Amino acid sequence: MKKKVVLPNGVRIVLEPIDYVRSASVGFWVINGSIHEKDESQGINHLIEHMLFKGTKTRNAQMIAKEMDMIGGHMNAFSSKEYSCYYAKVIESNLNASLELISDLIQNSIFKEEDLKCEKGVILEEINMYEDSPDELVHDILGEVYWGETHPYGRSILGKKEIVESFTRDFAYEYYKEKYVPQNLIISIAGKFKYEKVIEKIKKLLGDFNNKGSNDLYVKCESHDRKNKFVHKDTEQVHISLGTKGCKYKSQEKYAQTIFNIILGGGMSSRLFQSLREMHGLVYSVYSYQTSYMSDGMFAIYIGTHPTKIKNVFELMNKEFDILLKSGVTSEEVKIAKNQLKSSLLMGLESTSGVMNRIARPEIYNLKRNKIDTIIRKINKVSVDQVHEILNSMLGENHFLVSGVGNIDMNKIDISGFNDLETEFIG
Repeated sequence: MKKKVVLPNGVRIVLEPIDYVRSASVGFWVINGSIHEKDESQGINHLIEHMLFKGTKTRNAQMIAKEMDMIGGHMNAFSSKEYSCYYAKVIESNLNASLELISDLIQNSIFKEEDLKCEKGVILEEINMYEDSPDELVHDILGEVYWGETHPYGRSILGKKEIVESFTRDFAYEYYKEKYVPQNLIISIAGKFKYEKVIEKIKKLLGDFNNKGSNDLYVKCESHDRKNKFVHKDTEQVHISLGTKGCKYKSQEKYAQTIFNIILGGGMSSRLFQSLREMHGLVYSVYSYQTSYMSDGMFAIYIGTHPTKIKNVFELMNKEFDILLKSGVTSEEVKIAKNQLKSSLLMGLESTSGVMNRIARPEIYNLKRNKIDTIIRKINKVSVDQVHEILNSMLGENHFLVSGVGNIDMNKIDISGFNDLETEFIG
């Protein structure tokens, strides 16, 4: 049975007991991400994520690391466009210890000057490492060309080097105190635990948490002139991403788009995988994916191939698009995709961390918490015609933006089948 409690200070707690397991997963979700950063604070949320493990009023970094190891299981954190999450998966007897530790990080981090300097250096190396990973970098570049480099969704979560270097201890600490407030905090727990004892423990740990900062979330959205972008790097493979309009997280079309995604490039039996890799051997990797946010979304395709094969890859992709637009998908493809999607959802229920993530999403996006049977019914109701509407809207208007990283000869690339926009080439 799913349960929800809201503390007087605004902290939201969502829980789902799972009696047949021996572990529990907990996530502290802070609803503040890179899209809420102003120009001068790009990358600050990611830096704060690092700083929370460097020391609190009662624990130094070594003590935090030792307690994490003593708890066992797995504890970590991540930053995203719309939120940051601090999470742990532990055996039942260590749940209270993980709650104590993460609560301390959230409320009492102290941001020592020397620690900030150290972590800024770590993040600068992380940015360098990311730039040396073209198969990851190409997705960030696609976000830039699709939304715009200054748009909240188009900016990198890591931030820019010169901005990260400029952060002072006072700036980072004040931002942390302003945004890490009860109204922005959601705690989700799934697995083996005693409901009353967990609520009592969280009230004890967070009942007096009353940071008076602002929970106003800043989102700056600007239109921009769209163009394609290719970055030259000396790599053996060329990495290409294509992006077009996707669904918002709350969209009623998300199930139909998910099914189309599975059919187009979501697995080994997908159209693109079978055509580009299995039948013609033009790529090692090809897949499609969805990125859904509160106020926007993107549907994207990734391809990794040899520079000499880009022309053939683009021609074959356009051919596959034309076939889909002319003939549509089959009822058998829709049935298979539905089965894949439902199986993925049901198997996720066997993971406490999967359930912990799933029950947090409705709170993050202010949605009704649907039972899994309700979601299955919605998937089953998606018709072939609805999938056709989705594919026609995405493939029929020649509006894919294109990004690429690798050893690219622009004289041998023709992207006219995807758009007629200007192309920027760097390097």
